[in-house]
Formats: sequence, C-alpha cells, structure tokens
Amino acid sequence: MEDKATFRVEGLSFAYAANPVLRDLSFTIPQGKISTLMGANGCGKTTLFNLMTKNLRPQAGRILLDGEDITTIRLRAFSQRVATLHQSNTAPPDLTVQRLVEYGRTPHRGLVHFAPEFAREKDRSAVEQALVMTGLSALAGQSLGELSGGQRQRAFLAMAIAQEPQILFLDEPTTYLDVRYQIEILRFIRVLNREQGITILMVLHDINQALHYSDEILAVSPQGQLLTQGEPQQVITPELLLEMYGISLEITEFRGKPFVPSV
Repeated sequence: MEDKATFRVEGLSFAYAANPVLRDLSFTIPQGKISTLMGANGCGKTTLFNLMTKNLRPQAGRILLDGEDITTIRLRAFSQRVATLHQSNTAPPDLTVQRLVEYGRTPHRGLVHFAPEFAREKDRSAVEQALVMTGLSALAGQSLGELSGGQRQRAFLAMAIAQEPQILFLDEPTTYLDVRYQIEILRFIRVLNREQGITILMVLHDINQALHYSDEILAVSPQGQLLTQGEPQQVITPELLLEMYGISLEITEFRGKPFVPSV
C-alpha cells in the first residue's frame, strides 16, 4: 500500500434545478480510518458521494485529492486511488466471480481484455489476494447468479479491493442484506481498514452499526449542511439525532458502548 491519500471537501454546494441539496459543506476524511456519513433520506448523501467520485461536478466549492481538485484529475488516475461500491451493484448473472474481480484491475491496465496472454503478474496477484481476503477463492468459478446476497456483496467488494485503492467509498453496503450478512460485511470492512490501511467513507442508516463500526461520524442535516464531525461516542447525542432525523431517541449503554433503542 502506497502513502495514504488525503481527501478534503471545501465549501461544496449543489442544487438540482432550483432545489438546493448540499449547502457549503467542508470536511476532511481522516486518513486510515472508517468514517460514516449519516443523515435522513433526502439530505444529499448520495449526491455527495456522486460528487466525490466524479459522477457529478460541483456547482460551488471544490473537492481535493492530495491537494488537487478532482475535476482536473483524469478518471483513470483517480480510479487508481479511489474505489466505490454502490448501493445497488449490477452485473450479468452469468459473469463469474473471477471475471468480476478481474475488472477491478481496469484502472491499472487500461481496457485490454483480461486474458492469460495479457495479464501481468501484479494483476493476477491482486485478483488472487482479493479473492482470498473475501473468502471467495473456492467460488471463483461460480457465476454471480448462483451466489447468495452476502456472497454477491463480497464479490463486488473483492473487485474494489483488486483495484488497490487508497480510499474506498461504500454507499449503504448493507442494503438488502439480512442481519447476518450485514454484520459479516461490516466486520470485513473493519478488517480491511485495519489490516490494509484503506481509508473508508461509508453511508449507514443503522445508528447502532454506525456507533460500533465507525471511527468518525459525519452528520448531515435535512437541509444538506454538515452538523458535526467527530468520534461516534462524542457526537451521537439525542439532540443530534433529533436534528438529523426529526425524532426523539434515547441513548443508553450496552456492553460499555452507546446504544440507541429505536422501537
């Protein structure tokens, strides 16, 4: 892993037509940590992710990667440092796990078809390591249509890992998964961060999962403004939850950590 990348948002604003979505956002993603973006539906989290991954262009402010405005960075160079796992990931059901993970090497080798006569040893090694890390080596030859929801999500994570990013964006990585696979994915994300040093920014809706698996929380208001940023135990308060979600919730303690009963 190369030196960790620095990612900063400065004065970011964005609107669809005459409808403001994000207003003057400024923050830095802590290097080598897991940061979680939280906020109510419609507060602009997905728009922010699209801006930070070059799928949208800022209307005001700027987004910096290692001090360089990302709008000036070529997509291939950007993708060599930043990977994204979307909320819904699609691929042909007959595509094998092996081939899907190989696509993660595209930013490093261009559009040359991944075949033995073209593949470099570094590419093969990165793909193999990604399969091992996600526990998918034995399923490499299976098609995506044969996998469970949790296995499919791990396959897409393996593709992102094969990309060898310094920063990984995860837009609601536990969506559509039952609780077993949610915990499995979140534990794996933590291992990936701790062992590989990858800086992670993810969106989660489950407050308790965010409390347990995050090093930092970035809280966004319904109006698309940054409310606060900091360690989960310090920033998650009943007052903040009321401001974010418009509902009064208690915070108790479970096994020595904050817990939010939501029923």
